[in-house]
Amino acid sequence: MPRTHFFPLLFCLFLILFPLTAEISGPGEAGPWSAADIPNPTEAGTGYVTSIGGYLTDGETAGINDLVLGIERDTSVEIAVVVVPSLANDIFTEAQALFDRWEIGKAGVDNGLLILAAIEDRNIRTHTGYGMEGLFTDAGISVLQESIIVPAFREGRYGDGLIAYVTEIDRIIRDPTAAAELRAAGNLLDQDRARTRTLRERFSNFGENALPFFMFGGAGFLILIGAVVSFVKELRAVLKNRRKKFATYSSIQTLERKGLGKQGFFLPVFFFPFGAVFFSIGLAIGGFLEAREIVFAGIIFPVAGLVLSLIGMRWSSIVRNGIIRRWRESPRTCPECGGEMTRLSETDDDAYLKQTQVREEELKSVDYDVHICSACGTTITEQFRGRKYAVYSTCPTCNALASRQTKREVVRKPTYSSSGEALVHFECLACSAVFTKSSSIPRLTRSSSSSGSSGRSSGSSSSFGGGSSGGGGSTSSW
Repeated sequence: MPRTHFFPLLFCLFLILFPLTAEISGPGEAGPWSAADIPNPTEAGTGYVTSIGGYLTDGETAGINDLVLGIERDTSVEIAVVVVPSLANDIFTEAQALFDRWEIGKAGVDNGLLILAAIEDRNIRTHTGYGMEGLFTDAGISVLQESIIVPAFREGRYGDGLIAYVTEIDRIIRDPTAAAELRAAGNLLDQDRARTRTLRERFSNFGENALPFFMFGGAGFLILIGAVVSFVKELRAVLKNRRKKFATYSSIQTLERKGLGKQGFFLPVFFFPFGAVFFSIGLAIGGFLEAREIVFAGIIFPVAGLVLSLIGMRWSSIVRNGIIRRWRESPRTCPECGGEMTRLSETDDDAYLKQTQVREEELKSVDYDVHICSACGTTITEQFRGRKYAVYSTCPTCNALASRQTKREVVRKPTYSSSGEALVHFECLACSAVFTKSSSIPRLTRSSSSSGSSGRSSGSSSSFGGGSSGGGGSTSSW
């Protein structure tokens, strides 16, 4: 072959082969890597460590494997260590997907830990199983990563940092004193974060939690607004009627029957705590407030509203009873001669009442006032509700509000297709009459329920113990 043709042919051969070699060795290692592509070390034969990109030496990988093996053998805690150049999604998403895919930790105990490092992304995260969240809190893990991992990774000593980190995890798992020290450090970090977290940081995850926040927090907020509006309306009704002079007895009867407002203070009493629970759930989901602040928002405010509502309820009752009392004590004008009438005492008015009316007063179902004209002797009898008005029923024989239920028997049981029937027996304590009323029993309703299982697929290829994670842990950057 002529010499002049050799170099052009060699150059063409290089152009053909270079893309193939680049495809085999370059992008495959550089990533980005997703949970579906990262090999499970227990299946790949690399122990508990998956190292991609050459960031760990063989000796460092072996050292980490020895530490993790000893931890699992002595404590049953399972740890997986993954080092990759970069990740396809954010590190939390990939860590959760990897944990779910490999099922790190023992089934039923969920004592697994995943240490995931994306070197070129400059992120590391420790993801905890449900059973490890009490020992390794989010704040505690953050303390460990910031004090051990981050300084070593900044200097490029990835293997040294991971070995020191796993060694400290081993010490904390085995030594209760070390675990207590970590919890104390984590609590201090939580307090410091709570004091220094900016408004922007509080709303950093709003996009991810917007829907559940508006579902719970929004509903709770609207309920609280309703409680405040209802409270203010009832307060205004009490203030409006407190000094009002009622000209007719019918208006007094309406006031006695319905109260000063339309609903009374019962709605705020119910709405304040109910709305606060929903609102606090929304704040907790959104992560907008710290634990103490959520407790304050979820307990202090509703308790204050509840106390104010109860005070308002009692005050409303006092005002209402005062209005009724002033009306009952005010002098009447005789309808016959126009003279002033006198209200008789509770003892003296019995002479002008029927025997059934006296009995009603004794039972406290009804209270009667008798006014007598001193000029012509005309009398007026007025009827007011007694304290036990709701306890008794009206007797069809004597019309006294003095009947009480003595027995209830079911004559036809309800079914899913038809209602039932019951007979309610009453006895009048004024005239001793006995009577029976028929009462309908609503038909039965079927409760819809669905059953299912949320267990893992039996076809899982995981070689870990079947643990699970709720997303606990912490992420650090360097």
